[in-house]
Amino acid sequence: MKFCDAHWSSLREAIETRGLTALIAESGEEAATKTMRQLEGEDSIDSYEPLLAACAAISGNTMDYITRAGGNPLYLLANRPEDPVEGYVGFEGHTWPRCPLCYINLVHEVACDGKCDLSRTAGFDWMIERAADDALEHWKELRP
Repeated sequence: MKFCDAHWSSLREAIETRGLTALIAESGEEAATKTMRQLEGEDSIDSYEPLLAACAAISGNTMDYITRAGGNPLYLLANRPEDPVEGYVGFEGHTWPRCPLCYINLVHEVACDGKCDLSRTAGFDWMIERAADDALEHWKELRP
């Protein structure tokens, strides 16, 4: 699952703002190694990658929201052109994005009846700050 550049930059900035920059992997290989160590049960400062942990939290929550709404979260994993938005007045020419946050924000935008507290166009961007806060809390738990 791939975030768009804007959401990825926002997530990275949120992690960096919380002082976790030094824990972010410097390469894809290092990130993969840390992820494998985590998957094998090692939960330590040396194996913790807060940016990927936050990304996974957002992706998992988004997939859960999509599933509960009756959608297919596997759409976000497809490696093909985005599908057109059909049947929603005012959204002609739009496509369903592959970025999990862009996708769920668009679902909210086309379906919102105005009775919720979320912003109509970026309602689920709150997940970025929440995931970064959770990453910071986990780091605090890992510190000696």
